[in-house]
Amino acid sequence: MSTQTFKVTMNKIIVRDNGESPGKGELYWSLMADDEVIEELASPGRKVGDGETIILGNSATITKGTDATLTVLGNVSEKDDFLKGGDDTASFRHSYTANNNWGVGSRTAKLGDGKHLDVTVYYTIANA
Repeated sequence: MSTQTFKVTMNKIIVRDNGESPGKGELYWSLMADDEVIEELASPGRKVGDGETIILGNSATITKGTDATLTVLGNVSEKDDFLKGGDDTASFRHSYTANNNWGVGSRTAKLGDGKHLDVTVYYTIANA
C-alpha cells in the first residue's frame, strides 16, 4: 500500500461576529487534522472584536494510505458568563480522499451557531 504525506496548516480565523454584544468576546478553539491537534486555545480564550483577524500558523504532518480519509475538523467557541447560559459554539468537519486530491489547496470553514457567533477558519493542505 502506498502512502502520501500532507502538511495541514491552520492559517487564521476571521471574526465577523464574536458572539458578544456589545463589546469583545472571549474566543477559544480546537483545530485538528485527524486526531492531531494543530491549534488550541483553552477557555477563557482571547478577547476579540467583530471584524478582527486571529493569525495562527501551526501545522501538522499527516501520512495517509491510498484508501484512507484525511479529516480536518475543529470548533470555535465564545465564553459566556454563567448567567447567560452555555458558551456559543460552532464546529466543522471536512473529509478528503484520493478521489478529491486529498483537499490539497487553500480551504475555508465557515462556522456559526445560528445566533451570535460567526467566524471563518482558513487552512491549507499541501503535499509534504
